[in-house]
Amino acid sequence: MNISESEFQNLRRKLKAKVWHHLGGYCPDAEDIVQESMARWIRAGQEGKIERLDNPGGFLSGICNNVISEYRRRVWRDPEYSDVLDRRPDPGISHSEDLELRDAVGAALSQLMDRDCRILKDLYLNCKTPEEVCAENDIPAAYLRVVLFRAKARFREIYALQVKHKPLGRH
Repeated sequence: MNISESEFQNLRRKLKAKVWHHLGGYCPDAEDIVQESMARWIRAGQEGKIERLDNPGGFLSGICNNVISEYRRRVWRDPEYSDVLDRRPDPGISHSEDLELRDAVGAALSQLMDRDCRILKDLYLNCKTPEEVCAENDIPAAYLRVVLFRAKARFREIYALQVKHKPLGRH
C-alpha cells in the first residue's frame, strides 16, 4: 500500500475532524483514536483486506466509527473515565445548552432539501473533498460553489429560527 506523506496527513486531519465531531474537540483521547484507526487501516491494507486502495476514505471512515464506538463503550463502562465525555471546552456553555445547539443543527439539517443536506454533511461533517461531493451528487465543479452558497443560506435561515437568537450564556 503506497501512500504519500501529504495524503497520509490529509487522512489524519479528516479523521481528527470526524473524532472531534463525534466526541467533541475537547476529547483528551482524540489523537489516540485517530492513531488507532490509522494503525488498523494500515494493518488491513497489509493483510489485503482493502478492495479499493485508490480511495481509502470509506474503509478508513468505517474503521474510525468502530474505534469511536469502542471508546464510548470503554468510557461509559470504566468509572476512571466517567467525566471524559462531559468535559466542555468553554465553561460558559452548559451541557444542556450544547445539546440544544446540536439538536437545532440536526433539526435545521433535516429541514433542508436532501441534496443540500447531503452536500453540507459531506463537506463539513464527513470531510469529503469538493471533487468527491461533485462526483457523488453529479454536480459540475463550477456549480458546486453556487449550490453550496444557497444551501448554507437556507441552513442559516432555518437554524436562526431554531435557536431564536437566544444567547449562549454569555452577556
